[in-house]
Amino acid sequence: VSGSRPVHQQLEQRLARWLGRERVLLFPSGFQANLAAVVALADRHTLVLADRLIHHSLLAGVRASGARLERFAHNQLADLERRLARARAAGPSRRLLVLSESLFSMEGTSPDAAALACCCAAQGAALVLDEAHALGVLGPGGRGLAIGLEGPGARALALVSGTFGKAFGAGGAFLAGDRLVIEWLLQSSGAFRYTTALA
Repeated sequence: VSGSRPVHQQLEQRLARWLGRERVLLFPSGFQANLAAVVALADRHTLVLADRLIHHSLLAGVRASGARLERFAHNQLADLERRLARARAAGPSRRLLVLSESLFSMEGTSPDAAALACCCAAQGAALVLDEAHALGVLGPGGRGLAIGLEGPGARALALVSGTFGKAFGAGGAFLAGDRLVIEWLLQSSGAFRYTTALA
């Protein structure tokens, strides 16, 4: 509602360039960013397939969206592939959303981000990848594990979620995506609109 300043826009633009995404939107917390991501991409007609160990904030987003939730075995792309294929066969036009993290902090495990994105692309599913624990630590220049995705997999990656509260040693978070998805968030996300900007 209030508080955005030119410095916020500058940070969003620099982050977008750094991550190779079209646009970034800042949030006061990672919890709000993840909640906003799921609610923007899912509704009661959506099937969400989530890694069994995803963060609570993403699960809260699924509940808030009203979507149906199905969990797949941790980092098991074969399990995800089977579930996606079954869901697509049962509902050729149904919206499918996949939720995962690029680095699961409690386990220290990571999925193959490129294979995960390609798996989603093959069944027309959107992917939200939470990079909170990878950014600043993993990938080229610390830019996470989603950086450099190409082809259909890159198009399936709807949103990257990141936080400043881990490797960057600050507060706040962001969502990075293409212009259309970020504009949709800007116009419709209560988690963004009905709060104050980063300090």
